[in-house]
Amino acid sequence: SGVNSFQCQYINALVRVGLGGTKSAIFNDVDIFGPGAEGGDSGSLIMNIKKGLVISLLFAGSDMNTIGCAWRNVKAIGGLD
Repeated sequence: SGVNSFQCQYINALVRVGLGGTKSAIFNDVDIFGPGAEGGDSGSLIMNIKKGLVISLLFAGSDMNTIGCAWRNVKAIGGLD
């Protein structure tokens, strides 16, 4: 959806994400940002532009929040350290 700007609201959060219908999943140690993500944005990098740092990998969003996997976890799981 292009470049968006939103504020980080929480880090290391526990969230329940709807998967459609009555299904949902619980995710731990995620970052929560204000709204701004749109369909197709999953996998986008969330950055601190002022510091030039990647901080999260976007994986869910709604009209209320954007949820990202903490970049430190993405790097560790992906062997990027």
